[in-house]
Amino acid sequence: MFTAISTLIMVVLVLMLAYFMTKKIGKGMIHYQNSRNIKVLDRMMLGQDKSLLIIQVGQKYCLIGVAQSGIQLLKELNESEIITLDGSQNLQAQNMVSHFSAILTEKFGKKRQ
Repeated sequence: MFTAISTLIMVVLVLMLAYFMTKKIGKGMIHYQNSRNIKVLDRMMLGQDKSLLIIQVGQKYCLIGVAQSGIQLLKELNESEIITLDGSQNLQAQNMVSHFSAILTEKFGKKRQ
């Protein structure tokens, strides 16, 4: 009876330790995923282990292919070649629209309250 209770307590302690360690490791991984110089702008899954990514590295844009066999640069893109789904033709136009929206919200959002 005593061994069954002690075994149960040990299993619960191991599960709790595993839970807290995965949370701690997960928080550390977020730090490594955020980068000042590299951003993933878009990702399209093509299969189970295959995807296309548009990334920004500094001021350059690249289309890369990711597969189980490795990562390959497919093409360097110009800013004008990047078309967003909201109808903007490039990132500069998208940034201007979001900046304009922020200004409108700031000016008119405060007056509604």
